Amino acid sequence: MTIRAPDKTPSQSKKEDVWQNHSSAVEEGPHAPSWIEKDLYDIFKAIPLPESPELTPLATEYLDKLAQTNSTTDLNATFASARNIFLAQLVSKNLLNENLYETMNMQLEALEEKLIAQS
Repeated sequence: MTIRAPDKTPSQSKKEDVWQNHSSAVEEGPHAPSWIEKDLYDIFKAIPLPESPELTPLATEYLDKLAQTNSTTDLNATFASARNIFLAQLVSKNLLNENLYETMNMQLEALEEKLIAQS
């Protein structure tokens, strides 16, 4: 007899499923703190960003850039550069419209400031 996992209920959205099951952590190299990924995906839900398979790799790239810093790095400049690239990619892929650009920019900047404060 085979036991099957129960199907997801209709109330569980695909967006939540994708975002909750995503992990940018890789086996090698620096990692951003685990809380930052959750906070980033909370921002995505609050904006809200549309569902897209292109979002996860862009988010992963942004998180990786935040993680690849060291004590000699100007964190504000590094994070601003990563944020600007990430926002430009979201706009170019039609995942973020101009009306929400500044809101997203401020939310990401606040996330980066929280990361700096905990460094």
